[in-house]
Amino acid sequence: MHTPAPPHFPIVPNRRSVLASILSLAAAGRFASAQDAQKPDWREVLHTAETYVAHESPSESWPFERPDREALLKSPRKVFFHYFPPFPLSFRNLGRGNDHYDDQYLRREGESGKFAKVGGYIRERPLAAGPWQTPHWQQINFAIELLRARSTGADGFMMDILRLNSDPSWAQTLKLFDTAAAVTPDFHIAPELDAAAMKLKSAQPAETIQSLLELARSPAAYRLQDGRLLVSPFSPENFPPAFWKTVVDGMASNNHPIALLPVFLSPIRSAPAFAPFSYGLSYWESNGAVAAQKAYDDSIRRAFTPLSPVFMVPVTPQDSRPKTAAFSESNNTLSFRQHWMYAIENGAQLVQAVTWNDYSEATEIAPSSGTQFVFFDLATYFIAWFKLGHPPKIIRDAIYYLHRRQLVTPGVPHIPGDTPLHLSGLAPIQNQIELLAMLTKPATLQIEIAGRRFESSVNTGMASLLAPASPGRPVFRIVRNGRVELEKQSDWEIAGHPDRDDVLYVGGSTTRKFCANAQC
Repeated sequence: MHTPAPPHFPIVPNRRSVLASILSLAAAGRFASAQDAQKPDWREVLHTAETYVAHESPSESWPFERPDREALLKSPRKVFFHYFPPFPLSFRNLGRGNDHYDDQYLRREGESGKFAKVGGYIRERPLAAGPWQTPHWQQINFAIELLRARSTGADGFMMDILRLNSDPSWAQTLKLFDTAAAVTPDFHIAPELDAAAMKLKSAQPAETIQSLLELARSPAAYRLQDGRLLVSPFSPENFPPAFWKTVVDGMASNNHPIALLPVFLSPIRSAPAFAPFSYGLSYWESNGAVAAQKAYDDSIRRAFTPLSPVFMVPVTPQDSRPKTAAFSESNNTLSFRQHWMYAIENGAQLVQAVTWNDYSEATEIAPSSGTQFVFFDLATYFIAWFKLGHPPKIIRDAIYYLHRRQLVTPGVPHIPGDTPLHLSGLAPIQNQIELLAMLTKPATLQIEIAGRRFESSVNTGMASLLAPASPGRPVFRIVRNGRVELEKQSDWEIAGHPDRDDVLYVGGSTTRKFCANAQC
């Protein structure tokens, strides 16, 4: 069949460099051994993680009402975060400033200079946790991530399975499943077999089936109401449809039937061959011009509708990849908000938030050193809306903000000799500052930067104000009747002379303290 070209050029995920990194870390002994010296005291793991998460996110952190967990779980609409194992909270249980993120990934000269020409491998990292004085520090860190994600109202992780059970890294997969079973019994994990990575090992159906059977034994494995294990392969096109049909049949013959939900890179072309043996259909998201992205999403939805009653919509906050010198324009929070509204308004049964923690592509929603809790809090707001059919009630005024730490001109590096970053897609670059307010009643929003003030009168609810970016440190305000009711100076300066190209949107809020350089 003829496949219409997408309206923009999606950034195709490339995991090879990340896979090499995680395997080298494992080989160097930076992950714990496959077997702990003794079983964890799960009560202690849970207590430590709960205390940590409660401290960083007290109830007043959210300016809106959060529904009861039970009400969210009863919703037929489900939300998963894509979990990417190469970026745990910690590699070696070291404190901030001494670990692999700070010592290697964030530094221009890190990783033996492999990414020096693009200013370093990544532009932000997970918020620091630990170190913990226990051999079970990995379980504590996994528990923190699970509890954080659970607090948003999501149903689980879709865990990127990069290697099967013959690989040493499989121990980490089992450890996350074990931790979820012990500390978050209502937050589950669906294996998202990464066919782009599995291809590197020439996986066979039998090995794939045996790996899935091992995961199926875990209470943490996500199952549909009919008992089927949800399995959602990423880029399944890397294997012929017959491969996946064999896996589906093999799991059924082993008394563990699966519901296959493929996540395509070429959805319109690939879906017809997979639909006859799939539970539902999905695709991988790329950022781009909002109108063009919507047209692309619409074309996929129209193609999926006659093939399957179930479709999963991807939602992405932003996308920038120093490793390949590429990025797309997400228009501050606009792309994220409109992706959520697309899922809400078009009756999607499922959402995959892409991603929880892929720092190599800057798609992370997890609390992080640059974006802080901005996308985390917004995900919490929109998950409730998606699941319950109406936006949560705003109970206190709040300022969220987002902007880059420099002005960006695609193709023109700030440092001579660096590899220029190229803009992917049709969306033009937007050097803008955003104030995203949650308001209990109408107000005037203000942004002040470099001696200039921009303002707009807005109504109750969520409201956005944009201003052109320029070097300096923005100030954000909510004003009523000439009185400043809430003010926040950005935690970030827009540099006039940056030392590397950095297209990551960073942010903060009035609801939480700044946590970039220390634990919250």
